[in-house]
Amino acid sequence: MEENSEIDIENLKFENDENLEKELLEKYDIKLDSDESVFCKFKCSLRFISTLKIIGYLLFLYFFIVIFLNERLFLQICAGFSFLIFLAIIYHEIMNFINQGFYVTNKNLITFGGKKIPLDNVYFLYKSSAFFTFIGFYNKNLYIQDCYCDKSNELLNFINALYFVSHNEYILQFAWDNKSQQKAKFDKINKIKLIKN
Repeated sequence: MEENSEIDIENLKFENDENLEKELLEKYDIKLDSDESVFCKFKCSLRFISTLKIIGYLLFLYFFIVIFLNERLFLQICAGFSFLIFLAIIYHEIMNFINQGFYVTNKNLITFGGKKIPLDNVYFLYKSSAFFTFIGFYNKNLYIQDCYCDKSNELLNFINALYFVSHNEYILQFAWDNKSQQKAKFDKINKIKLIKN
């Protein structure tokens, strides 16, 4: 797929990738159902980066614990809230470290950690910071993985594969070459169900 090429969303076609099917069997001992096909593999995070982030957040937690033990009530309350926030952030980074990315099949999202999540249970959420945009993936309300949105053909293929299996046009807003992205209205609060009932 060439960069800046126009994608014909209506006529997207994906075929079973036998190499990825073999990889799932050899690496994770996951055998697909007879009517299940694997279309795409996408790496969302690097374990090295996740490890560095976890170490950094643990140092911040240590700082807040020291404040909590040595300071007055107001600072203790602030440190306590910060402690809880950093625990949640560390949990997300640990899950990013474990899961790393996804295989997309017509029935499941399968993490690099070997966990199968039925497509009916998958939700996603737009997340952004000053410098980065992410798609957060959830198994109903349970966090799975964040995927960094960059201008890569791998991300584009991943988004197109998700659209192919779900027909959920909202996911296309994350595709960097999609013209509708400029006028996209991302929902930053509510998780979106991948497969609409």
